[in-house]
Amino acid sequence: PGHQFFLCQRAIYLVTFNPAQANWQVSVEYWLRQIKARSPPLKVPTVLLVSTHCDLFSAEARTAILAEVSSGFFRSYGGIKSRHIVSGHSGEGLPS
Repeated sequence: PGHQFFLCQRAIYLVTFNPAQANWQVSVEYWLRQIKARSPPLKVPTVLLVSTHCDLFSAEARTAILAEVSSGFFRSYGGIKSRHIVSGHSGEGLPS
């Protein structure tokens, strides 16, 4: 986990996760709860979810990861504006 000092209501949050790690969903859910807990009522900050290490997964596995993110986190946390899957190693998913 990072430092909670940097959580504020006017921020745009980038929550990154590595789906190759066990229980990555628990970590994402933890950070979404932390962000939501430090936000005023009825003011949900913007969150971008970024799945890293996509070069380790097949196209089918990537689709399944994004589907799990969409079905689980998008419904439970209204501030998620987009989700992405990228690889720093291969550059896949990153702008040219």
